[in-house]
Amino acid sequence: GLGIIPVEVLADKIIVLTAEPFATSWLDELTPQFKKDIELRLCPPSQITHFLNEIFVVQKAFKNIAREQGPAG
Repeated sequence: GLGIIPVEVLADKIIVLTAEPFATSWLDELTPQFKKDIELRLCPPSQITHFLNEIFVVQKAFKNIAREQGPAG
């Protein structure tokens, strides 16, 4: 993985945590798509892994809830 995770979207910029501050080739691709500046903040790789795991746990829980509830309507 890239070792990045977006953590905040503001009116003029997106704040991204990165474990690899010198690996920035992705910036050239994403900045024009978002039409906002991207501000990098250094973060330990273990913390990024922790955040990503938390996101996937929550995502899985939502999918399970949706599956249990069945189609809406």
